[in-house]
Amino acid sequence: VSKDKKWYVKDWMTTPSSRTISVTLTVSHLKVKEPATLSPARLSKYDKIWFIGDWLECSKTCDGGMRTRAVLCIRRIGPSEEETLDYSDCLTHRPMEKESCNNQSCPPQWLALDWSECTPKCGPGFKHRIVVCKSSDLSKTFPAAQCPEESKPPARIRCSLGRCPPPRWVTGDWGQCTPKCGPGFKHRIVVCKSSDLSKTFPAAQCPEESKPPARIRCSLGRCPPPRWVTGDWGQ
Repeated sequence: VSKDKKWYVKDWMTTPSSRTISVTLTVSHLKVKEPATLSPARLSKYDKIWFIGDWLECSKTCDGGMRTRAVLCIRRIGPSEEETLDYSDCLTHRPMEKESCNNQSCPPQWLALDWSECTPKCGPGFKHRIVVCKSSDLSKTFPAAQCPEESKPPARIRCSLGRCPPPRWVTGDWGQCTPKCGPGFKHRIVVCKSSDLSKTFPAAQCPEESKPPARIRCSLGRCPPPRWVTGDWGQ
């Protein structure tokens, strides 16, 4: 083989009279696989050659992955045995052990953000989240029509934080006592509300026997006795 052509071992197959190896013949920058049959006499125990395994599966199906293969420097030490040497022991150019693969862009995909809290805070409710159509590297947002509808994650699901407590009476502040002297009354608002005060229910949904009073008697003190009041003199 001339200086610009080198044999690289691919695999061994033993036959009664010789060994058949699959080799890679490098000519300039082109690699062409050629079968070759070399007798044991032509492969001495001092020959140091590259063993090149098959490429493994690419690490990604798109957006650029990596694939690897075994590359070993070996030497024959017996009729059917070889030993592995350091890479530096093989004087020819070391074949590539890894390369990029599947460099085409991935199609747009759905991205689902985190779920919100369940609302309302008791009883049956819903949780919501944002679902958007994004590029595979998440740098671009596309219209929803560019992502497959059949694989779109749900944006709303049912939830419950437990059964709600029964409605209860809620009172407002007392108003001022009227009239301003003598016996009178103070008033306040009494309503039937949900336990979290977010909803108002009809009074019939709260127990009548526990309803707080909406009016109580009051007095700001005894009124002064009546007195005469005069108007202005006429002409």
